[in-house]
Parts: sequence; C-alpha cells; structure tokens
Amino acid sequence: MKHRAFPLLNLPSLRLYFYIMKNNNQPLKKNTTMKTTKFFSTLSIFMIFALATLATTTSNDKRTDMISASSIRYHVNVMVTVDKPLCNIYLIKILDGNGTMVAPAKAYTPGVTGYDFYEHGPATGTRIAVLVKYQYGDHFECPNELFTPPVFLSGLFKNAQTYRFDLYPTFTSPKP
Repeated sequence: MKHRAFPLLNLPSLRLYFYIMKNNNQPLKKNTTMKTTKFFSTLSIFMIFALATLATTTSNDKRTDMISASSIRYHVNVMVTVDKPLCNIYLIKILDGNGTMVAPAKAYTPGVTGYDFYEHGPATGTRIAVLVKYQYGDHFECPNELFTPPVFLSGLFKNAQTYRFDLYPTFTSPKP
C-alpha cells in the first residue's frame, strides 16, 4: 500500500494542495509582471485595430477627392423596370468612339442603379455607355435576357465634371 501512494504525490493537484497547506492556506499569488504584460498586450492590439480602421476610412475619402479632381467622372444609371430573375452576368462599359474602353468595366448587380467610372482627362470625342452580356464558355440561353440600347455623349469632357448616362434595359429583343 505504501508504494501505491507515491505516484499520487506527483500529481499537480496534490502538489498544489501541499503547497497551500505549507503556506498557511494562502493560494498561489499571480505575478504582477504577468498582469502588466497582459494589459499592455491587449491595449496595443486594440490600438493597432483602431488606428488601422481610422487609416482605411480616411485614405478612401482622400483618394476619392483626388480622383474626382484630376479625372472625368461618368455616372451610369441602369433603370430596370421589370423584376424578373436574371441568369446571365452583365457588364456596364464606357467606350470611346472607336469602341475602346476608357474605364474598367463593372458588373451589373440587380437592385443597384448607380455606377461611377473615372477617366483621366480632359478628353474630346464620343463616349458610349453600354450594358452587355458577359460571354464565357458554352453558357446556356437564358429566357430573361436584357437588351439595352447604347447611350451616346459627344463633345469636350472636362476634369472634375460628372457626365450622366441613363440606360433602360428591357427583356424584349429590339426589332431589326
């Protein structure tokens, strides 16, 4: 019986019990340096996240102001009047008179009516806003396909000015 009790003394819980008994029933005291380290670690992580959030919101506002002051802004409104589900992906593009994109295309999202495009300016010529179906692979034919006539603007396009295009897509094919 004596030999079986010795392994029990090696258990951490029994060692803690004997330590408490030896030190007049006072539990272990936590090290104050560890508390300080935890506090400052938590505080520094909080400060990093707070400053990162502040920096991202401030830089986006400055960037938008800088873009709008040195660029031409084209605002495209897509007015879909019928609520039918779409099964294709559509892109909104701003083209020049030669059919070259002057700004990166944006994907049409149902429910979103306004899209902004930026071009370095000033520019002269014709700008065309179009809504086209994105072609990818052997995609099936959709029963609800959008047809949109392009919208043209011609003239001098100045920096820090906004030019508006209104697209009115329909679900019926235009007659040839």
